[in-house]
Amino acid sequence: ELNNSANKNGTLHIDNVNTVALAKKYGTPLYIYDEERIIDNYNRLKAAFKKRRNNFRLFYAIKANNNLNILKILKNQGSGADASGPAEIELALKAGFPPNKILFTGNYPSDEDLAFAYKKGVIINLDDISLLPSLLKNGTPEFLSFRINPGIGKGKFKGLIFAGPDAKFGVPEKEVINAYRAAQKAGIKRFGIHMMTGSAVLDPNYFKAITEKMLDIIEKVVTTLNIQFDFVDIGGSLGIPYEPTDKPLDINKVAELVTKTIEARQQQLNLTNADLVME
Repeated sequence: ELNNSANKNGTLHIDNVNTVALAKKYGTPLYIYDEERIIDNYNRLKAAFKKRRNNFRLFYAIKANNNLNILKILKNQGSGADASGPAEIELALKAGFPPNKILFTGNYPSDEDLAFAYKKGVIINLDDISLLPSLLKNGTPEFLSFRINPGIGKGKFKGLIFAGPDAKFGVPEKEVINAYRAAQKAGIKRFGIHMMTGSAVLDPNYFKAITEKMLDIIEKVVTTLNIQFDFVDIGGSLGIPYEPTDKPLDINKVAELVTKTIEARQQQLNLTNADLVME
């Protein structure tokens, strides 16, 4: 793992650049980003999954940092973009991401938000079954995904848990069949499925458990509606050590557990050719 920060005679250097000199040149407050570190982080995560499942895709969550130059760096590495609203869709397009590599997941977006996403031709991931009629006012997309609340969630901070009984995000498990059935009846032909279960998770086994839960939900949909999924998106939640006692997340272990879990059931669930997606 790269560590490009160094203390040289009491002065912080980032990638051998003197931060005091940068502050004098550009003024403060000053945000400094290390392009090499960003690229390395992206490639380590991508490589961990790619060597185990070739049809793997990464989408950068713009909400994490919407600096246009960072978006361009990741676009040039081959990343997709995860957008939570029209402003982030606009930023992704401005950075050069093609519409088919932009995933729009809004928390109860307005009619105008959905119309904007439809017009721009991005991948739409609906947060609730009630949003489908609003989307269909614009036309019938060929492809649609739903964000599922798998009923369990985890996070370092209580306010940043995005699934489970108290979370406001995603289609509840009991409504999943109804959501995909309604989309089928509307004439939508191709489907994805997505979940976002927490944030700052540092336990690799949690990702295995949440993937198993996702596959259980997929089995119900496939069995009942005979749907074949083009992608399975297991969200983000990749933790970093915030405190000295935190151990870094073992990315390779996460990739191994997730891909093996999918591999064990992919033939039964028609997922052999499905993309595995992660934010």
